[in-house]
Formats: sequence, structure tokens, C-alpha cells
Amino acid sequence: MPDPSQMVQGGVQAPLLGRLFGGIDEDQRLSVVHCGLGEPSVFKAFAPYRVRLDTVDVFSQLEHWALAETGAERAVLIGAYMDEFKLEPVDWVCCWSLLNYIDPPTVTLILNALRPYLKPNAVVHALIEYSSPTMPASPPTWALEPVDQQLYLHADATQATADSPRHTPKRLEGMLGGMKAESTVLLSNGLQEYIFRPVDEPVADD
Repeated sequence: MPDPSQMVQGGVQAPLLGRLFGGIDEDQRLSVVHCGLGEPSVFKAFAPYRVRLDTVDVFSQLEHWALAETGAERAVLIGAYMDEFKLEPVDWVCCWSLLNYIDPPTVTLILNALRPYLKPNAVVHALIEYSSPTMPASPPTWALEPVDQQLYLHADATQATADSPRHTPKRLEGMLGGMKAESTVLLSNGLQEYIFRPVDEPVADD
């Protein structure tokens, strides 16, 4: 049952993402990779800060990458796509619900392609289907809404549903090339919110 104290106009509070935003230094310049799908409110949420925001829409590339006959060929295609963005050293990767909709081997190749651009203390933020055995059949478009110094997420999702993979933390860490879950929170809509960091960084205790 959703907690009304966590809901704002159909949105759900995302405390870990809110914590990241709350920790931004006004003098800090961030490089953020936003793995679609998002909408104008995402850009608006980052607008007050000194941020380079790159929207890397991997969903639009999946059919093209699927044409590769081997994993090695797919890795080359994914790497070439990432290189097109000429990324600066990356502080945050916002995955949204990407990990629910893309097969684990391809997720690993995507993260492998991003890894050379990640700063040693980079964070990967993700939303994982946890409570429900089903999820929207198509990836939802996420909107961000800052309210009273808290951050809320809204999903514009399809009515049709599909089976949810309900990934375990161990499986997620394997998909992300061994990155470790630093923090995780069960949201009131049944999604599990995660922050991952590279393995060579100390993992904080919640």
C-alpha cells in the first residue's frame, strides 16, 4: 500500500536520488549520463547546477545492436555509440529502469563501454522492479519533481504489462561488472532504488 506521505501528485519520493542532488556543491561541475527515457523536467531539475547532461538513449539502439552476430561485435557497436558523445569524466549515470528492460549481457556491455569515462567515485543510480511480478510492457518515461527539498519521480507508463525480472542485488552487481550496491531503499510504489559505485571504492553502511 503506497504511503501517502511519500506521494506527491502521483509521484514517489526517491530519497537516494534526492541525497545525490542535496550533496551537490554549488561550485562543483558535474558530468551526468542520463540513459533515457526522460522528459523536460529532468533537464529542469539539473538546470540550477553546473552540469553537463548527456542523454544516451540506449533503447533506440537495441534493434541495431541485436544485429551483431557475436558478443564481441555487439561490444564494438555499443562502444562506437558511446564514443559519439565525447563524454567528459562522468560523475553520475542515471539508469532509471533500464536494468529491468535490457538483457543482462547487453547491460554489461553498456557499462563496460561507459567504464573508461567513469570517475573513480562515480555513482550509478537505478530503479529496479522488486515487489510486483509484472511491470509496464514498455520502459516508462521518468519525470523529476523537486518539492520542499525532496525529489519525487513520476512515471508515464503503458497500460500493458510484462513479467518483471526482479533482479537480486547479486545479479545486478554482476550485470554492472562487479560494481557494488552502496545504498538501497524500497520505494512506496514497489520499486527498489539503488546507488552503485565502482568496486575499488569503500562501501558505506546504511
